[in-house]
Amino acid sequence: MANTLNLPSVLETVWSSMPTLDIGNRVGNSDYIDFIKKSELIHPAMAGVDKFKRPFFVLSAIIDNEDPSHEHIELSQVFFQRYTDDLSTWASAQIEWNSSRQIMETSGGISIDQMNFLSTLIKNKFIDVTPELIKQCRLSGLLTNNISMIYLHTDKSSIVEHLS
Repeated sequence: MANTLNLPSVLETVWSSMPTLDIGNRVGNSDYIDFIKKSELIHPAMAGVDKFKRPFFVLSAIIDNEDPSHEHIELSQVFFQRYTDDLSTWASAQIEWNSSRQIMETSGGISIDQMNFLSTLIKNKFIDVTPELIKQCRLSGLLTNNISMIYLHTDKSSIVEHLS
């Protein structure tokens, strides 16, 4: 498939696997895509193009704690090409309904390590988390050493079954 959106190469292989999220002509503060509502996310990974022709994708994920006494923590974030004429700078924004938790810190733009992390999460539906990965990818939602896995917000049993 031709890369007509000029996606980072690491996203090319997973882009077509994500269902489309049509946001119409809506625009957020500072042209960020920070207005998506929980009710719009009918899949844990969705992608689209905004009115400025910038590609974006939204992820909804859950942290799995090694300590069963801790509750799972839901994370969500939208990732998008920041400027129409700058294909290499990607940024992120909070989901309107979940502004307190994000998957990763992206100030200054998304790094290639972070883009690889996101691509792997979309492709595999989960990632085993290590302290090194938390630091390398600035996984701000994972500020504890008890984290073992982050998975897309789907039925966890399907992931456990996949791992068996």
